[in-house]
Amino acid sequence: MGISPSDNPIDDTRTLIKKIINQSKIPLSLDDIHKRLPVLYQTDHQNLNRLIETLIRDNAIHPWPARSRNRKPRFWNQDMILFIRQEILSALSKSRRTQNQLTDSVRKRLFGCAKDASIKQIKQILNDLLAEKRVFSHPPIGRKKTRFALQAVRVGDYLGKLLTEMEKTCRNLETAHVTPAQIVAELQKKLGLSPDVRPQPQSVSQPLSNAPQPDCSEQLLQKMIEIEPGAPNQVPVWIPDLRKVMHLSKHEFDQAVLKLAGDGKIYLDRHAHPAQLSPTEREEMVTDHTDACYVVAVMRKGVL
Repeated sequence: MGISPSDNPIDDTRTLIKKIINQSKIPLSLDDIHKRLPVLYQTDHQNLNRLIETLIRDNAIHPWPARSRNRKPRFWNQDMILFIRQEILSALSKSRRTQNQLTDSVRKRLFGCAKDASIKQIKQILNDLLAEKRVFSHPPIGRKKTRFALQAVRVGDYLGKLLTEMEKTCRNLETAHVTPAQIVAELQKKLGLSPDVRPQPQSVSQPLSNAPQPDCSEQLLQKMIEIEPGAPNQVPVWIPDLRKVMHLSKHEFDQAVLKLAGDGKIYLDRHAHPAQLSPTEREEMVTDHTDACYVVAVMRKGVL
């Protein structure tokens, strides 16, 4: 018994293309997508490419670079820049990494993208995360190389030799009745520091809130899966889409999302250019006390 397409075969084919790409665990080329289309919906490559371009314009799928050994562009349901950002943050959530270690770790997850182009992309995104203070550079200690981490530098880690020398100096001057406080005061003079100066902690923007709010955590997580079935596998969920299905006030929704992030159940990623957002677009994002605009939520593995 044959299967008949609906009255709008173009829409049917477009829907199938989106479904094929969403279900794939890797980016797909035009040939890959064509092979997976049912016979009834097969179409020539030119028409298939046009349908894919409409999905890209609608932000339903995203272009990916070709594999290093061919020139065929690929397509996936995850934006490459957001994917790399999340891979960097995920890698650094496990341990501090040197630039080479971080680059190698992320490159292994880029499904065969050309080496030079992917290294350049990773470096640019790492620089963006450093500028946003989502990632911090830790200068070398001893023979160790510069490393990157999600936490700011702990000054105490760099004072080992200085403290050893201070202890020696204190012992040497103890017989001359010089106190450690006097030595510190002299150091402050030499360094041009006022005795009242205190080092300011490096601010880290974190989407946290202590205000009591109704607990919508489980509902939010379930809605993320309804919108994007791949959410438990760290497929990003567009925050404006999540807001539409939650039916909460902006304040309630923002605080619920920020609480999930603060509880370590989701990652939040910022909009790269918040100054370019219109007031309406900004209203759809999640904002915190630092006025950061979060546009994507990613569920941590093992939450559900």
